Amino acid sequence: MKWNQIKKRIETMLAESVRERVVFGLTSYRKCHDQLGRGWITIDGREILNMPSLDFDIETYHRSSANQTTFEVAEQATAISKTV
Repeated sequence: MKWNQIKKRIETMLAESVRERVVFGLTSYRKCHDQLGRGWITIDGREILNMPSLDFDIETYHRSSANQTTFEVAEQATAISKTV
């Protein structure tokens, strides 16, 4: 699905009162070796979310790794408490 189609679908889900104030953007830098890009969301012209693809991917990976580690520790703690 093309970005314009996705963007229109997302915009139809917004309340009419904010539909004109919120802008979703997406761009790619095709001359980069790995075609990096970024996504962003603005409200009233002020950028509130910036998602550069490589940085965003790295941060998402680290967050998921941290969550996995936290889950594993909690799981081990539960197992230990059951044996006591």
